[in-house]
Amino acid sequence: MRDLIAAPDGKLIPLGQVSTLTLRDDPPVIKSENGLLFTNVPVDLESGLDIATYVKRAQDAIDIAVQEGGIRMSPGYYMEWSGQFEFMEEVNKRLKVIVPITIVVIFLLLYFNFNTSPKPLL
Repeated sequence: MRDLIAAPDGKLIPLGQVSTLTLRDDPPVIKSENGLLFTNVPVDLESGLDIATYVKRAQDAIDIAVQEGGIRMSPGYYMEWSGQFEFMEEVNKRLKVIVPITIVVIFLLLYFNFNTSPKPLL
């Protein structure tokens, strides 16, 4: 190996004198999130199946496998669903707040317009 690195005393020495490099077929990138290593598992959904149904079925299958001992999670490891599913969950949380507020605002506008409560309720 001809690549030179600087030694503590400033001299340049060949990299081969201080290390051994081996080529392997491993992941090309080490990914991390929140200071922890992670890996993505891409999933292709079958036609006509929505993400929420898929995640529920997959999580149920994983839970059963963990209970039966087919899958063992080592201490410090965890699993979470991400991607479009995570986005969908965030949107659902927002809609649970926005939709009731919108209905109340519409009711109030109709109430002030008609000055009576039966018509807006209708």
